[in-house]
Formats: sequence, structure tokens, C-alpha cells
Amino acid sequence: QRTEWTDVDRGAQNDDRVTLDFTGLMDGEAFEGGTASDIPLVLGSGTMIPGFEEGLLGAKAGDKPVLELKFPEDYRVENLAGKDVTFEVEVKAVAEPKLPELDEEFVKSMGVEDGTEESLRNEIRENMEREVRQKVKGRTKEQVMDALLAANEFTVPAAMISQEAAALKQQTQQEMAQSGQQSTVDLHVSVFEPQAERRVKLGLLVGEIMRKNEIEVDQARVDEAIAEQASTFENPQEIIDWYKENAQARASVENVVLEDQVVDMILDQAKVEEEQQLSFDELLNNQNQA
Repeated sequence: QRTEWTDVDRGAQNDDRVTLDFTGLMDGEAFEGGTASDIPLVLGSGTMIPGFEEGLLGAKAGDKPVLELKFPEDYRVENLAGKDVTFEVEVKAVAEPKLPELDEEFVKSMGVEDGTEESLRNEIRENMEREVRQKVKGRTKEQVMDALLAANEFTVPAAMISQEAAALKQQTQQEMAQSGQQSTVDLHVSVFEPQAERRVKLGLLVGEIMRKNEIEVDQARVDEAIAEQASTFENPQEIIDWYKENAQARASVENVVLEDQVVDMILDQAKVEEEQQLSFDELLNNQNQA
């Protein structure tokens, strides 16, 4: 997070940050969602599809490499999965990272008052353990929901899917704007329809399970969830108090907790097998994003 980037006049290496414009072509035509401008990309991060980052190794600012690639067979955008594609790229800048010195000043700047490396490491470990708990919980929840969908095949009105897809697109655009991404990518609402259909179906299924089993939100678990979120802030009590005063924000946490209660009920009745062991990096970075 505190890395400083310095432009360099040499070929790009892994861990360098390159700033790019690119256009994706399929059968000679630009495809929807395949064009972007001023995109920062750290080589070796695994953010892009296989071959994209590798194809930029050695490129300098001003170079215009052409990458002949193939989307993965399981790519999330169905009409691109398994397809051959050409990316015309312009490298606008190459920058190398410089990490800060691990000294007392740096440690205090991270919010660790005593300025010691030991306290910083302890805080980082606590944060990593929290991330692991959340990720494992999320993976388990996703597997339960997959099983729930597989066991209950049904159709839902197209209007519900369209409405949810539009909401997902708006959410994605807002998240990109908040993160400072300046991109010309304008994904069509149809890109979000598979995810929207899943969310609509799961919403109906979870709602029906709660109704039939008379599941009511466990307020103690809601308080625990809020306390865990608050623990990542400098003044946790301020966050806890904010949730007490903001009914809409608390309701969003209650919805998540209700889903968790449904998952727990299903797990109690299901045959559960343990997955393979994963390292921290494998657990948190097990999916390509683009």
C-alpha cells in the first residue's frame, strides 16, 4: 500500500507497474468490454487472463505490442469463454516499485502507536487471520449456495433478472469510480445477467427456507458481525454506535447474518467434506479477475 512508483526507461519486469491502453479484437472486430484506457497493471499480479501480463515483459514506454491470446474455457463472460482474441496494447509508462524503510516513523504512520516492528507484525497477523476467516466462510457459503441451486431447478421472470442485472451494473460502475479507475469499459447489462439470475434464484430460495423453518435473525450474531467490522477501524466504538443509529446499515448486516444462519442450518443437515489445504496467497488470490 505504501509502495512508491518511479518511471523507468527500460523493459518491464515482473512487479513493475505498467500503464496501458488496450483494445480487444475478436475476428478483427472490437468486442464489448474489451477496450480500456490508462489502466495501471502490476505485472505478475495475475489480474489479467493468462498470457496478457507475460506478453508485456520487456516492453518499454511507447511500445505497442500485439498479444494473441485465448480466454479461459471457464471465463465468467459466456460469449468470450474459450475464444481466441487479439489485444492491441499501447504501453504508456513503466514504473518500478520502491518499498519504504521499516523504521519507527513508518510503523507509527500505520497507526501502531509504540512504533515497534513486533506490534506491527502482531497487528498484521490479526488482520490476516480475520481475512482468512472471512474468505473460508465466503467459500463455504458459495459452495452451499451452489448445492442449493443444483438441488432446486426453476425459472424466474425475465423482468426480475433484468432489474437485478441493471442494479449490478450500476454497483460495478460506482465501485470503479470510487476506486479512481478511469476506464472506457462500458459493459452491456447482459454481461451481468448470469450473476443476476443466480442472485434472484438464491434470494427466493433463501427466503423460502427462512419462512418454512421460521428462522429469525440472531441479534447477538449481528452485534458480533458489526464488532468484527468495527475492529478494523481506529475507533471501533464510533462504528458500532453508527450502526446503532443507522437502521438501514444495521438491516444490511442482518440480511447477511440471516443468510449465514440458513447456511449453518444446511451444513448441519449436509454431508461435508474438507477441502485441500491452501496457503494464505492461494486462498485469497485463487481467481483471475479479468
